[in-house]
Amino acid sequence: FELLSEILLPALTEKQARELVSFSTDSLDIYAINISVSIAQILSQFQGNNLSLNRLRQINESIIDALASFQGLNLYLNGVTQLDEATAKAFSRFKNGNPHNLYLNGLKQLDEATAKALFQFECDTLHLDGIKFLNEPLIKMFSQFQGKGLSLNGITELDKLTAEALCAFRGYCLFL
Repeated sequence: FELLSEILLPALTEKQARELVSFSTDSLDIYAINISVSIAQILSQFQGNNLSLNRLRQINESIIDALASFQGLNLYLNGVTQLDEATAKAFSRFKNGNPHNLYLNGLKQLDEATAKALFQFECDTLHLDGIKFLNEPLIKMFSQFQGKGLSLNGITELDKLTAEALCAFRGYCLFL
């Protein structure tokens, strides 16, 4: 077990990004608030299992496309608070089922179009623990998610309709 590498940088240069991804470590935490597409492309080459970009507040389709070649197990984007349909759809372009787990716990809500686009992403477990409430159309979409696991730990109350609909989820793990 290797120690988590925490990199505290207000801005990340391409040279720094190249140096960071060359480290032989299992986890890399980048504490940058913004990254460019070229930085995202470099970070996607990280060979460890865990790439954490939890300080990013905004992502777009270009950034996600640039990260698409990341082959690790876990991609953490917990600082992201909003996601549009085009960006959500970009996750479906990740290769070989990687990352296995996508963490978007900073999202507080999803509209139907964005949820539908995000669910095209083939990952093992999708973590959406910031979501506190699901309306009826979203409940049906979430129950049909094709991944192995779905984490909705932010939901603190379930009515009968929501509970019954989520019971239709056919993955291995539903975290509530």
